[in-house]
Amino acid sequence: MSNLSAEPRLHPLIAPLTLGGALPFIGCAIGAWRLWPLSFDPAYVAVVYGAVILSFLSGIQWSTFLQGAVPKPWVIVASNLIALLGWVCVLLFSAHPAGVCLCLAIGFLFALWVDSRLSRGGFIPERFFRLRQIITTIVALCLAITAVADILI
Repeated sequence: MSNLSAEPRLHPLIAPLTLGGALPFIGCAIGAWRLWPLSFDPAYVAVVYGAVILSFLSGIQWSTFLQGAVPKPWVIVASNLIALLGWVCVLLFSAHPAGVCLCLAIGFLFALWVDSRLSRGGFIPERFFRLRQIITTIVALCLAITAVADILI
């Protein structure tokens, strides 16, 4: 049973802003191959930006819970773990840049899994979840590419 009476249309800004949010990850994945001189570390930029975005995604999950839509407390616990994972990735970056990029990719996949449960329960719009699937795939691949470049370059 869905808690959404009808599949709501997403606001027209949601898709372009969500897709645009992947651009820094794409740029970092390309930049990590050092095809031209850079004054910054693309892997570090990807990890810091990724931690911010994971916190943002956790906030969406918190909001869903706080609105009373989700009766299960596991959502708020999972969203806290996701945000904390992003923070830990930033803290551990200097020791293991490639591993941290991969760990962050796992964080995005975990956030997507939480959203899949919310979508199946009718707590978030299916259209938004489909958009999240596309973006999470792009982000996870970009983080993996950044990690590989960090190992090889």
